[in-house]
Amino acid sequence: MEGIVQSFLQYQIAFKIYHWQTNSYSRHKASDELFSALSEKIDRFVECLQGSRNEKVKFKKGTVIELENFTDKEAVTLLHDFKNWLNKTLIKEIHEKDLINLRDDILADVHQALYLFTLV
Repeated sequence: MEGIVQSFLQYQIAFKIYHWQTNSYSRHKASDELFSALSEKIDRFVECLQGSRNEKVKFKKGTVIELENFTDKEAVTLLHDFKNWLNKTLIKEIHEKDLINLRDDILADVHQALYLFTLV
């Protein structure tokens, strides 16, 4: 469970960093919308995950979330990486229908951001 939460936080923070760094107004707005949507949906996902597994997330002391800088091109790659993580890694670790549905909602936000990033 800790790995799932750590990955979600890593991606969420990365999108916020990109939001602050981009020089594109449309990307600034789109990444802010994505961050807001992820904040709400990741919170719900983690709470449902904890409820379904009857345990709370606990991190090992010294758990690290790395911070990076992102160019506009790297942000698109980051979105695709997140999409792949949702589709290939996360889906193998969850079996509960509600969690799969929440993952699908998060994936829809990623798809929307990929589209919005194409607008100038």
